[in-house]
Amino acid sequence: MVENFVFVMNVSSLESEEFTLAPGHILRRANPEEIERIRSILPQIHFGPTPSRLHWEYEPPSLGGGPYQPLTQEKFRYFVIAFDGSSQEAGVIQRAADISIREIELGLTVTTMNGAQGWVITPGRLFHFLSSEPMYGQFCKPFSERDAAEVSSIYSRLKDHDKALVDVDQLASQIGQMKEMSRWSPLAVLGYFAILEALLTHLPKPLDPYDSITRQIKKKLTLLDNRWSTRIDYSPFGGAEPEKVWEKMYSYRSALAHGAKPNFERDLKLLRSPDHALSLVKETVKSIARFALVDPRLLEDLKNC
Repeated sequence: MVENFVFVMNVSSLESEEFTLAPGHILRRANPEEIERIRSILPQIHFGPTPSRLHWEYEPPSLGGGPYQPLTQEKFRYFVIAFDGSSQEAGVIQRAADISIREIELGLTVTTMNGAQGWVITPGRLFHFLSSEPMYGQFCKPFSERDAAEVSSIYSRLKDHDKALVDVDQLASQIGQMKEMSRWSPLAVLGYFAILEALLTHLPKPLDPYDSITRQIKKKLTLLDNRWSTRIDYSPFGGAEPEKVWEKMYSYRSALAHGAKPNFERDLKLLRSPDHALSLVKETVKSIARFALVDPRLLEDLKNC
């Protein structure tokens, strides 16, 4: 019998046989009946030029190119979160995953009610996920004990946190909504900057040159990066100081906001590419969201100083 389940679209293997991500919600390998159910639905929702089962039944080629290699059935990449009852908690799990270091993508929810099966998706999010993520190496990856513990911990905090200071549940929803835009769109970058500034900055004093948005971001991120356990990864930027990186990030933001064409060969060479810049601002926003679950008071005080 097929249980209610969510198809997890970007996991290649589990470190353990199963993980409990939330009460009554078990991440595990899909059973044969669930696989057939997923297979029957994929052609109806497929986006992109490749066959609908390619990502989950074949090993992709290396960066150097080559053909896709078929996997044996026991290595198929079909994993699900099985649950009973309402699918509402799956939404909370997705919001938790959206601000976790290791994101999982819940692409298809299958439910049974009164003997009838149905399924739902988020079309825009699914389209952009399947049309871009496999190209950037972010698709199917192993899922570890540590990954599961983080998602589960964030889920619990989202359920219990006081929303009076920082509504992290709403913040996680906003971050999830960003996935309904193409990662190649300038609007995606500007959207993450808007969230970042809403979290950390106040309206600058017009006559105070030290109160600019850029300066606020640089100083406050330095303070936060010294407090949270997983620091922002600046290694892609060749050892440049974080403040210098954010100066260039704000030059990039300004170019996008004013309709100019960013030049990554000259002025923005430090950032390397639009995708590196997008990854930095996205991961920074996620780090702040996780911190807000731990110390919302400090974050609120920091915003106002």
